[in-house]
Amino acid sequence: MGEDLEDQDSVDRDAPSELEDALTRLLPAAQAYLARRATPAVLGGESVVDLAQSVCGDALARWRRGELDYRTDGELKGWLFNAADLKLRSRYRRYTAVQRDRAREGTVGAVAGNAATPSEDAVASEQRERVHRALADLDERTADMVVAFHFDGASHRVLAERFGVTESHSRTLVARGLARLGSVLSAGESPLS
Repeated sequence: MGEDLEDQDSVDRDAPSELEDALTRLLPAAQAYLARRATPAVLGGESVVDLAQSVCGDALARWRRGELDYRTDGELKGWLFNAADLKLRSRYRRYTAVQRDRAREGTVGAVAGNAATPSEDAVASEQRERVHRALADLDERTADMVVAFHFDGASHRVLAERFGVTESHSRTLVARGLARLGSVLSAGESPLS
């Protein structure tokens, strides 16, 4: 199988090697070992084949850097199984780590007075500015009605009383204003900018 190499430094570590042949032979054993030892959490993130190839790839990379000596298949198999255990532990920690919980962060942020990340705040600020520019493009009464209806939650009955129009005309003005806002905002910028 693998023979002792008297001078490891004289080996051409970029050329196909006995180690590569041995890894090819031992790959099924590494896959079987990983299949027996991998947890469902790990297998939910990676296949046994990928894990085994990664372990073998690590062995080859270490050998090319001079960090791994290949003497026998038995020694290499032991190294592969040890490396497989380390990889499984690492992957288990990765796949079971507490992931960022945006809902929880929002709750914590809301308590602290800031429910968004800085980038979300910047995007929201830009969107508010676009809405303000688009509202400025409407006539004053329509803009006031849209703001009162959409942002303040006023009913059409309240708008009709406040602006001296019928409920039906209030609906028409708000619908036209929202349609105009929608077309301006979907175009990406206000005609005034």
